Formats: sequence, C-alpha cells, structure tokens
Amino acid sequence: MHLQKLPDGSIRLSRLNSWDVQTFRSLPALADYSAAPEAEKRLLPTPAIESDLTPEMAMDWVEYVVPELREAFAENFAIVVADLETLSIDPGSAIEDSADEADTDEDGDKVDTDDGPGLPVAAAPEAPEPALPHFVLTIPADHAEAWFRAMNQARIVLSIRYGIDSERVPELGRLLEAGQLEYWFQYELFVSLQGWLVEAVINPE
Repeated sequence: MHLQKLPDGSIRLSRLNSWDVQTFRSLPALADYSAAPEAEKRLLPTPAIESDLTPEMAMDWVEYVVPELREAFAENFAIVVADLETLSIDPGSAIEDSADEADTDEDGDKVDTDDGPGLPVAAAPEAPEPALPHFVLTIPADHAEAWFRAMNQARIVLSIRYGIDSERVPELGRLLEAGQLEYWFQYELFVSLQGWLVEAVINPE
C-alpha cells in the first residue's frame, strides 16, 4: 500500500490488495459494538462519574447526547462506504503487468529485452499465474477525519473484544487458535493509517 497526500489535500491510497480493500469494506462490521458492552461504554462515556450525575443529567445525556453520537458514528461510516464505491484498478499495476507481457513472444516464451536481437531464451515449464489486480482509492480532504474516526472506533472494538493492545504484542498463538489472528493485522493496519493521517493530513507540522 502506498500513501500519498495530493496537492489539493486529498489522500491517494494506491497498490491496495484485495485484503486491504476487504478490510476497509468490513469497517462497519468491525466497529459494531452492539455485542461489546465495554466498547460501548468507551465510545459512549458518561460526562462525569455516574455517582455524581443527577437523574435529570443522566436522562438528558441518554436522550439527547447519545443519539447524536450514534448519528455521528453512522455518518462516518456512510462517508467511508461512499468513498469505497470510487475504488478503481490501480493503473500502476496494469503498467507492470503489461511490461511483463512485453517480455514474452507470441508463443509466451521469455525473450531478451536488451539491445540485442531479442532471441528466445528458455521458456518456463508452466505459464505464470496471472497477477492479482491492485486498487487505488482517492479520499477527499474533508473526509479524512471521518476515516480516522471510523478506524478509531473499529480499533477500540477490536481491542476490547479480542484483547489486542497497541502497547504490546498480543498472544498471537491464542488468536491463531481462536481463528482471530486476522483481527490483529486489521488492528495494526488501522493504527498505522491513523498515525499517517494525523501527521500528514489532520495535524501536519
């Protein structure tokens, strides 16, 4: 994956593989805290120590503030999903594929691409597997914070549900045995992208 801030402030993610794309498309599901009460408390905290809240204050928080927070969460993911609809094949990968094809003759044999006469050389015993496509995504500058917040929500839910902590490497054997190792890779992807967004886009030096 290549990250680039364009002159107009938009963000270009190129060389995305199919796993990257699927992880981004899974953001709403990964960030779902409906089955994670501790994550919900983290994302929808009360404004003070519960024992210090009057019944009226607690009621107002639940009635007015929590719905607004939930709506903001939904808006973040709506932006992410809409941006993902603009995914396209990365032209860089197409250029590389065409360059590979240019090095073969009409029978598929590898040829010398130096300045010589281009004599055929030994062909591979089997045709190479077709290269998997890569993708490119351009995120508008004013969508950066929505992406940051969506990944942050997913990261918090993953951390609480599966015991993943950015301060230490989790028990990878436990995650592997439970079929949950992919969640760690997704968590690390979000942490890396959030850090880049803060440094390059949201709060640049």
